Amino acid sequence: MCFLEGKKAVECFKQSLEKTCCQRMFKLVLTDIQMPEMDGFGLIEALRKNPRFEHLPVIALSTKTGDEFRLTPIKLGASDFLNKGYLPEELELRIVNNIRLNEMRMALKGENQELYSQLQAAYAEIKTKLANLEESHQKLKEAQEDVIRMERITSTTAFSNGLAHEINNP
Repeated sequence: MCFLEGKKAVECFKQSLEKTCCQRMFKLVLTDIQMPEMDGFGLIEALRKNPRFEHLPVIALSTKTGDEFRLTPIKLGASDFLNKGYLPEELELRIVNNIRLNEMRMALKGENQELYSQLQAAYAEIKTKLANLEESHQKLKEAQEDVIRMERITSTTAFSNGLAHEINNP
């Protein structure tokens, strides 16, 4: 899609928010910094404020070479910047590389979410096993106390029997 104004691009992005089928419709935004109504800076800011598009790669273009035009897009969250006068092959390579990097980032995000889910499941399992272990430990302590009581009773009984025998058989 091609838009000549930042506001129209933002409206298109907003409309895509209403359609679940368009969730991954955009792979990259290529924007000029100088546009009527809303410039490229405003477009980048609007995209970065929206959670669905905050990680969408943005390449900013400008004919101006001042620091403001080179650094501001990057500070606002653009993925890349090119001064006009670039080689078409350079633009194509940057587009391909930015899309590839974003796809890898999204894949890593998915893997991280999967690993986090596995970690949560393992934590829950460990927590359950720890509770079972603590319960078993408590039962073992109670059994050990019972054994000690029984040994005391047995030794007291043996002592009493021995003493009674000595008293009865001098």
